[in-house]
Amino acid sequence: MYKTLTVLFLAFFLIQCDSKSESSITDCSAVTCLSNNFKMIIIDEATGNNLIENGSYTASNITIFDEASMNASFSVNATEETPGIYLDIDILESQEKSYTVNLKTDAFFTMNMDIEKTGDGSECCGIDNDVNSISVSGATSEINLSDRSVTIFIN
Repeated sequence: MYKTLTVLFLAFFLIQCDSKSESSITDCSAVTCLSNNFKMIIIDEATGNNLIENGSYTASNITIFDEASMNASFSVNATEETPGIYLDIDILESQEKSYTVNLKTDAFFTMNMDIEKTGDGSECCGIDNDVNSISVSGATSEINLSDRSVTIFIN
C-alpha cells in the first residue's frame, strides 16, 4: 500500500514539474526593451524632413552592421511622434562598439559607442546598459545621450 502511494505521489510530482517547466517559458513578443535601444533620427539636411517619416528609408533599404558580430538587430518606427531607427544594443559586458549604417545606396556612416553594463537586465531585454559616449563619422550629427538618440543629417 505504501509503495503504491509513494509511486502515485512521485508520478503526480513529476507531472507537475513538467507542466511548470512548460509554462515558465517566457513570451517576449509583447515586451519593448527601450532601455537597450538607441534611436537614430534621419533628417534631410536641405529640407529638414524626417526621412523615415516620409518613407524615403524603410527597414527594407537600411542595413546596420556591428563590426564585431556582423548584422545588428534594429527596427524602424515610422508612426511615432519623431520617427526613427531603433538599434538594439546587445552586450554582455562594458565595451566599445562600432556600427556601420547603410541607407539605400544614398548614404552611409559609422557610429562608435562606449557602452557601460549597468545591470543584469532580464530574459527578454538582455543586459541593462548606458551609452557613455558616441561619435559619428561620415555624416553631420547631433547627439543626445540623455534621450539615447542621435540625429543624422543627410545631404
